Amino acid sequence: MSVNIYKYLGYIQLFAGFGAVTGGLPFVLTPDGSKTGLSVEVLDGTPFHNFLLPGLYLVLFVGAAQLVGAFLSLNFKKVSGIVGVVTGALFLLWVFLQLYYAGFINYMQPAFFALATLEVIFGVKIIKQAKQ
Repeated sequence: MSVNIYKYLGYIQLFAGFGAVTGGLPFVLTPDGSKTGLSVEVLDGTPFHNFLLPGLYLVLFVGAAQLVGAFLSLNFKKVSGIVGVVTGALFLLWVFLQLYYAGFINYMQPAFFALATLEVIFGVKIIKQAKQ
């Protein structure tokens, strides 16, 4: 089994996990957006009245999940494939919801889309290799 694919997946998860936690915590701690320079007015037209729920999703379902996945991947656990597919899907969901509700904001959205897609691809490869 290719050890590199575990490392690639783990490093993506580590990067995404730290980014999601550090990006989401300010929204959880100050749901009015004052620590981020954003106003809750940017949430007009969304189901959210403040940044608490999006921040929690980002911290828990993207960030924490990614960090758990990174630990598993970098320790070459076979479950890394399944976890990689799930964390990649949760990350993709974040990007799709952001694009749907907020539209295209900056270059990071396509970069995050690419990273999340790579996670899913690497996860599928690990699953296929584990079956052989």
